[in-house]
Formats: sequence, C-alpha cells, structure tokens
Amino acid sequence: MSWAINSNNEKKKADYLRPLRKSWLISILLTFVFGSLFFAGAEIKLSAALIVIGLHQAAVFSIVYYDARIKKIRNPLVLNSLLHSSFIGLLIIFSGGMTSPAVALLLAWITYLALYSEVDELKKGALVASGSYVLASILHLIIYSTGTLVTFLVMSVSVVALASVSMLSIFLNQKIEFGTHKREKIEKQYKEKVENINRAQAVQAKLIAIKEFDVLLDAIGQEIKDYTKSSTVLLFEKNESNLFRCRKAVGKSAGSFKDYKTDAKKDIVFGEVATVKESIILPKKEIKIFLGGLSEKMSLKSALLLPLVEANEVIGVIFCLNKPRGFDDDDLESVGDIGSAVNLLFQNALRLEQIKSKSLGLENFNKWLKKNRKAFINILEDVNSANHQLEKALSQTMTMYKIAVELSKSLDEQNLLEAILVNSAKLVQAKSGSLVVKYQNKLNQAANYNNAPDLYLDINRNPVKWVEKHKKPIIIND
Repeated sequence: MSWAINSNNEKKKADYLRPLRKSWLISILLTFVFGSLFFAGAEIKLSAALIVIGLHQAAVFSIVYYDARIKKIRNPLVLNSLLHSSFIGLLIIFSGGMTSPAVALLLAWITYLALYSEVDELKKGALVASGSYVLASILHLIIYSTGTLVTFLVMSVSVVALASVSMLSIFLNQKIEFGTHKREKIEKQYKEKVENINRAQAVQAKLIAIKEFDVLLDAIGQEIKDYTKSSTVLLFEKNESNLFRCRKAVGKSAGSFKDYKTDAKKDIVFGEVATVKESIILPKKEIKIFLGGLSEKMSLKSALLLPLVEANEVIGVIFCLNKPRGFDDDDLESVGDIGSAVNLLFQNALRLEQIKSKSLGLENFNKWLKKNRKAFINILEDVNSANHQLEKALSQTMTMYKIAVELSKSLDEQNLLEAILVNSAKLVQAKSGSLVVKYQNKLNQAANYNNAPDLYLDINRNPVKWVEKHKKPIIIND
C-alpha cells in the first residue's frame, strides 16, 4: 500500500520509501496533465497546482515515515479522510474545477491505495474522500445548472476513469507481487537446497575418513543429532532374524538403549518404515501406538525416522527423537540430503565389519588347524577308512542280495549249490572256489567254480576239517 502500513507486520528499515516511490508515478502524471491543460489555454493556476501535488507527496511521506519509524498512528481513518479530501479540494480550486481530469486521476490513485491496503480504516478513509467528491459534484450540478450536461458527462467519465484505473492498478500490482513472492520463494528453496547439499557433502567428507566401525557409528549419530537438533539419536541395524538391534545411541537418553532389541510386533513403526522405505514423522499422539517398546524406555514427544536402504530392502533405521519444537516437513526434506550420504557410509561400514568378522573367524580357525594338524589328519584318515568300510559293506550287501535272487531262481539241488558257490566267490572277489557239503558224516566236494583244484578231503590235516571242527572261518595265504 501507499502511506499506511499494516500494523500486524514488522517492516524493514527501507519499507517506508516504497509508498513514496509509487506516489511519484501519479505525481508525474498529474504534472503532465496540468502542463498540457495550461499550455492549451485552460484556466489553470499551474504553480498552485504543482505546489498542491508536492504538499500531497510530502504529507504521504511524513505519515508513512512517522508510522513506520516512530510509532503507530492512532486514528488512520480520520487522518486519511482529511488528507485526501483536503488535497482533492485544493486541486478542484487550482486545476479548473470539479470536472478537471487531474482531480479524477488523483481520486483514482487514492482509491487504488485504499483497496491495496490491508487496514480497514484506510479503505474507509478512501471511501469518505471519494464520497465527498461525488457529493460535491452533485451539489455543484444542482447549484450551477448552466452547462449541466457537460458537467454530468465529465463527472461520469471521471468516475469511470476512477474505477478503471483503480482496478487495473490493483490487478497489475497483485500480479507483480505474486510473481515477486513466487520468485523469492523459489530462490529461498533453491538456496536452502544448496546449503543442505553442501552440508551433506561436508558431513560425508568428514565421516568417510573414519575407518573404525564403532567410531563411525558414533560420529554418524552425533552429526544427525546436530543436524536435526534432536535430543537423542538411535541407530538400529536389522539382523538375520529380522530383529532390529540398537547399534549406537547418542544424546540425552542414550544409556537407556544399550543392547536394546525389538521387532515390528512390539514397535509397529519398524514394519511401517520397512514397507514405505521413506523418512516419516510421527505425531505426538501416535508415538505410543507405533513406538510401544521405545516409549517404555524414555518420554517421547516427537520422532523422525530415517530408513537405511540397500537393494530395496531396509537394513537399518535412524531415530531422531525429541526435537524441542518438534519436527516438520522442512526437517523431513532437509534430512533426506544428509540421509543419502549417511546411508551409503553405513552400508559400506556394515559390510566391512561383516568381512572383518568373517576374516577373524577364518584366521582363528587357521590357527587352530595349525595347532591341531596331526589330530585333524588322523580324523581325516578315520573318515576315509570309515568311508572305505562303508563302501565295502554296501558292495557286500548288494552281492548278498544278488545271491538271494539267484537262489530263489534255482529249481534243483545241483543248480542251487553252484549258484551259492559262484556268488560266494564273487562276494570275496575269488578267482575260483569249491563248495564242500557234509552228507552222512562225510565231507564231499559238491561243486567247483572256475576249475578249482581237488581239496583232498580224506587227509586228516586238511584245513576244511579244521573249519568243520571249530566252526570258524580261516584265511590261508600262499
């Protein structure tokens, strides 16, 4: 607006100059109109009209400066009405009467300033000034009946010009203000985005030099805590059993979460984060519902959750808890920039820790193996021997199975004896063999396999008789 200031807003130091700069536009236009009418031979007192314009602008500047820099004006309605009505009257006197185009232009400008203002008293003041002009025009029409038609037409044109110029000015000003506001908003968002990216890069450069896993987790927690202005920050890792284990706690209530483990059944929010895979803010009224386990450890007032995602799967969650003024959408957007850097660092550090753990296990096993090499070799030999015996037993079992099958096929005694002899020789992998049958207390060589020699069963020292007597197997080599 022009000379009055919205009492609800604090203006900057130079804001009081804005209305003055706008007012000079109408002053220049009025000066041009007066000069044109004067040189055209109209009955206008040019010097007096210019003095009136200058006084009007000085009054505008003085009121604005007083209101902005010293204290608020108590009665803007009265002051506004008197100011504009007085100068309208002066212009009527010095610029050619009620029908002067200069008066219409000034009235249009005053109306624009009032409509653009956000203070109701200023709008009412402009209406009083405009109403005074219309009333004076009507009285002039009644008193001075000569030239009635011309006066009425000029007055009508003035009123139309008043409305047209006012509406056009308001539209253009609002359009300019909207474009300026939108541009400033975009510039502010861009500036904040650049600052967040620069800060995230600085944090990443600081953290990437840390090699120890525990030290890195502690540094990540501290950076997130400072970045979000949280009271406590928790770093959870998801293990093979789908349990979330607190690997690091930083801040005021860090001691309450040492070795803390939970799952999605107890703290529902873990399941929610694993599903959406995006940062979320929990309202205070929903914290106890979604964070049942954590709320038992500390008093929770606000919470922001940042998931750590790898290959489209949540491998961890960072909790930012109890920011003094609570979390909002700006925090949600800004934490995403630093979250990307932290996410990658956490993944790499976690994989490195797992590799180190497996390497340590292999190193310990290697030490044990070197220390117990002989025992380990004996174990391997026993295993090999057991495997050999198992294979032999399986082979014998298969052979016995075949013997049983062949026996079941034999129909007479001789074929049966030959089948027993042949399969027995195969069982012990013998090249030849004989089958001895005791019949009526006498040993008889009943069957031979592969040209087996005569066993001389009549000799008393025959090994077959020893087997018959002791009923035990005997092995004779060479």
